Amino acid sequence: MKTKLIKSMGLVGLMFAGLNGIGQALSYSDQAVAYNRLLVEKNSNTYIRIGNYKVTGTPYLFGENEAGNLYGTTGKLENVKIRYNTFTQEVEGLGETGTEKVRIEFTNIDSFSFNRNGKVHDEVHFIRTAFVDSTAKDFMMVMHVGKKYSLYKKYKSVLAMSTTNIGQVDLRQFELEFDYYYTAPGFYGLKKIKTNDSFLKKTFNDKINMDQFIDQHDKKTRINEFMVELFEALNQ
Repeated sequence: MKTKLIKSMGLVGLMFAGLNGIGQALSYSDQAVAYNRLLVEKNSNTYIRIGNYKVTGTPYLFGENEAGNLYGTTGKLENVKIRYNTFTQEVEGLGETGTEKVRIEFTNIDSFSFNRNGKVHDEVHFIRTAFVDSTAKDFMMVMHVGKKYSLYKKYKSVLAMSTTNIGQVDLRQFELEFDYYYTAPGFYGLKKIKTNDSFLKKTFNDKINMDQFIDQHDKKTRINEFMVELFEALNQ
């Protein structure tokens, strides 16, 4: 693998360029959540120590060796293996020097992207939430960026009771959770958005006909696509 450090200008603008279609390829059965649960089931006897607990599973989104890019205040690192810890909200890259893997402590990370399956259209972008909410100290996935309304998704791992070895009181497992957030004209920062019909109608019915929109779009099995399509409609 070749690791390049490229100086670039206007990285914030670069991060947002061409992001409007992100999320449309993701299924209702969230890939990251499904992967996390699979690891818990397959590796129930493998754990790491966190405080007084033995924890199974993984806090890393999509695992520990997903290809992608890291963007920072001074440039970007291309073609590195990225590890995004959704428990600590820390991000690092793993490159190579010859045949030796090296950990890259890329300070002041602004954003990063996973190049899922080696396909450009599967690229998944995360930005530092502080760009939108200065009080936040985590990252969020960019689902849709519009002129008026933008949609984001946050992942976080929590320590949950074990579902594989119930008898061990000191055993926990990483459980991956996610929530949607949005920005809109007239307020600063992020607002959490619920996906139930009543919330969506109450929040957006004065902008578009939500009854009609819900009837014409599949929310039950295509929730990510539904949310992106909703925000595309809100920006028309």
